[in-house]
Parts: sequence; C-alpha cells; structure tokens
Amino acid sequence: MKPGPRPLGTLGFIFSAITVAALLPIPPIMVAFVTYPISIIVRAIAWILTGLKTGKFHIATGAAVGILGSIFYLLITVSGGLIGKAEHLIFLWMIYSTFEFISYIKLKGATRTFLGASVNIVGIILAYPLIIIHKSYHPVLIPLLISAIMAAISFYKMKMPATH
Repeated sequence: MKPGPRPLGTLGFIFSAITVAALLPIPPIMVAFVTYPISIIVRAIAWILTGLKTGKFHIATGAAVGILGSIFYLLITVSGGLIGKAEHLIFLWMIYSTFEFISYIKLKGATRTFLGASVNIVGIILAYPLIIIHKSYHPVLIPLLISAIMAAISFYKMKMPATH
C-alpha cells in the first residue's frame, strides 16, 4: 500500500518545524542541515500526492518545494550559510513558500487548520527586509514555526478529496 499525502505531509511538516526550531539561537543550527532536506523531499511528495487528488496547483507546489528547496539547500550549503554570503538565495525560499501559502488557503476545505498554517505569509513578507537589509533571520522563524506545526496538524487531519 502506497502512503498517501496525509502521513507524508504530517511527517514533512514535523521535519519543517524541527528545522525552524533548530535555526533558533538555542539548539545547534547543524540539526537544520539534516532536517531541511528531509523536510523538502517529504513535503514535495506530499504536495504532489495531494495534487493528484485535488488539482494541478498542489502538484506545482510540490514541484516548487522539491526543485527550489533543493537548489536553495545545495547553494546555501556550498556558500557556507545564508547571512553574509548568499542572502539573494532567499528568493528561492520565498517563491516556494508562497506556493505553500496559496496551497494552505486552497486546502481550507480539507481542514480549517490549514488557515493557521497560512501564517507563513508573515515570514515571507519579513524575509527580504530582515535577511537582505538587516542581516538577521531569527524574527522570521516564529511565524514559520507556527506555520509548520499547523501544517503538520492539518495534513494529519486532512480529509480527501479536498475542496478548492
């Protein structure tokens, strides 16, 4: 039996929440270098599987997360970090995160908790001025952590097929 989007989405966003939490000043940031690629792969598959039941936009979201997230990870890893060397790469993250924001809104019929996940838009809006101009990403992490937790709960609770 093939896994559906519910367990993969739940798992993918749990890894996303761990990644965001690992970027906070308390735990070691190195955890994010392990959890981020896992999160990207599992979330991309979950979005694509969701799209097979709900519509092409969620397939596009999965492709955006998988492709842009992988490129972002590889380039950040090669450059040695986001701040000071590769801030311009944040646009890759902003694009796939915007796809996810729209997907959360589209999936509100599957479970209303997807609306809580849409708080990621706050992080998307704050990313450019904080990372590019102020060289800091920590304030962006709180809405992203909330979003990842809400998305994990949402995928767990999701009823298929979802309405658009």
